[in-house]
Order: sequence, then C-alpha cells, then structure tokens
Amino acid sequence: VDIDIDTDATAAIESDDVSKTVDYSEVVEEASRMVAEESFNLVETLASGIANRILEMEHVERVEVTVRKTGAPLVADVSSVGVTIVRGKGL
Repeated sequence: VDIDIDTDATAAIESDDVSKTVDYSEVVEEASRMVAEESFNLVETLASGIANRILEMEHVERVEVTVRKTGAPLVADVSSVGVTIVRGKGL
C-alpha cells in the first residue's frame, strides 16, 4: 500500500508544530488495521476504504492510495497489478 497525501502545511511549517499537520502515525495505523483486520475481495475496495478513512482525518485535503497485488493469477508474467484511488475534499 502506498499513500500520498495533500495538505496545506503552511501553519505547521511556520510554527514547527506537529499538531498542525497530518498525523502520519494515525495514517499508517489505520491502513495497517484495515489490511490486517478487514476482508476485501477487490484491491479496489481496500484502496477506496483506506482513502475514505484518511480523507476524514484532520488536515488531509486529498489522498491517493495505491494497492498492489503480487502473485496475481494472470496469463502474463508481471510482478504485480494494482489500482490507485484518489479522493479529495471538493473533488
């Protein structure tokens, strides 16, 4: 799982205050929890669920979640396949 987040970090940068930006520990914990504890038939559903949850977090304006599946039973020899889901406030 790869997660990219857009945020307005101006206040955090100016104050050097971690409480004014995204809590990356919370992001990782939530994504890890969803992967470990929930069941999904599709990588699209997992990526969407992670994106929706992260978008609810404070200071997150936009999130892009990529989930890759290795060892997928495909006719071509590829290392992985995956999907990227983008969610944003006002999109």
